[in-house]
Amino acid sequence: MPKKQYFFLRIVEENETDSSKVYVAKSVFDQDTVGMKVEVLKNIEPGVDGQGRPKESGFVKGAIKISSIGEESNALVRALSTIFGMESAGQMSSEAILPTVFSSNTVAVDLSKNATYSFKLFFENSVGDPAEVFATLDLYKKSFEMSEKDASFRPQWLAAFEGK
Repeated sequence: MPKKQYFFLRIVEENETDSSKVYVAKSVFDQDTVGMKVEVLKNIEPGVDGQGRPKESGFVKGAIKISSIGEESNALVRALSTIFGMESAGQMSSEAILPTVFSSNTVAVDLSKNATYSFKLFFENSVGDPAEVFATLDLYKKSFEMSEKDASFRPQWLAAFEGK
């Protein structure tokens, strides 16, 4: 079984709208800067109740929106294809990517505080079932991290980022 892949992106820029915070997150892969824009809705409701059980209201489509920042996002798609050992056109979708987001938190997301929030992202794609990806927004470390649930979702994850 292939080793589970984990991706760490540093938040390098932050902007605010009335309803969300927009983060530009970047990293380096093979001496290439890779990155993307991550927009997170303010006050995402908790998806887990006090007893640790998931709540139906914890699933929200588009609570996190991922979009291209240009060449660095194309480089991110190329990096994913290299890491996954898969073919790719090497272009990130020009359209915003709107996964269904499950908040794995027992408290509402408060982007005004230094805190760490966990999510499960479900990326729709034309290749198969939605790609399941774990994500962590760490406002202490100023990072956005993603890890695959397992290697079986690699084709769908790559396809979703390519807009397919």
